[in-house]
Amino acid sequence: MRKNDGTSNNVGEFPDRTGLPFVGRITGSVTHELSNVISTIEQVAGLLADLVETNPVLEDGLTARLHDISGRIERQTERGTVLIRELNFFSHLSDKESAEFDLTEVVRNIAVLSRRFANLQKKEILTTGLEHDVMIESDPLMISQLVFNALMIGLQGAESAEPVTVAVTKCDQHATITVNSKTSIGSPHLEASESLQRLAAELKCEVESNVVTGELRISVKCPPRRSTAE
Repeated sequence: MRKNDGTSNNVGEFPDRTGLPFVGRITGSVTHELSNVISTIEQVAGLLADLVETNPVLEDGLTARLHDISGRIERQTERGTVLIRELNFFSHLSDKESAEFDLTEVVRNIAVLSRRFANLQKKEILTTGLEHDVMIESDPLMISQLVFNALMIGLQGAESAEPVTVAVTKCDQHATITVNSKTSIGSPHLEASESLQRLAAELKCEVESNVVTGELRISVKCPPRRSTAE
C-alpha cells in the first residue's frame, strides 16, 4: 500500500499521460457534486440558526449550544468549499500538455492542497508574492508536481516551529519559484532532490538548492514564454 502520511518525498514522474484526462474529468465532475452537498449543508445550518433566533422558549444553555453547533457547521462548510474549489482547479491541470497559464495560480493551488501534509508534520505552508499574474508556457500538471516536490523537500527539512514559504517572482522574463525553510539539516533529501532535478530537466527548468546559515532555499527558474523568448 502507498504511504499517505506525508513523510514520503518519492513523488515520481508521469511516464505516461494516458488516462490523465479521464481522471481530471471524473474529479472535476465529483467536485461539482460535492459543492451541491456543501450547499445543502449550508442551507440546513441556516435553517437551524433561524430556528434558534425565532424560538424564545428554548431551555437555558440550549440556545448557546445550538449557536455553537451552527457556527461550527458554517466554518467547516467554508473550509470544504475552499478545498473543493482548489481540487476542481487541480483536476483541470491535465487538460493540456502545453498551455499558457498563470504560475501564481498553480503555486497557490498546490500550497493549499499540500497543507494536510504539513499539518501531519505539525508544520505550516505560507505563500508570498502571489499578488500579480506571472504567465508562463509549459505543462501545467508537471509544473504543479514540481512545486509539490519542492514543498515536500522544504517540509522534510523544516524545523517544526518555522513555516515553509513559497513565492513566485519574475525577472528578465523568467519566472522563479522559491521555497524557503529554516532547517537543521545539511542538504535536501537526496532522493527527493534527484526527483526534483529530473522533473525540472524535462520541463527545461533550472533548479538550485542549498543550505546557508540554517536556511534551506530551493529555487526553480522556469523558461520564458515562447513569444518573449523568440
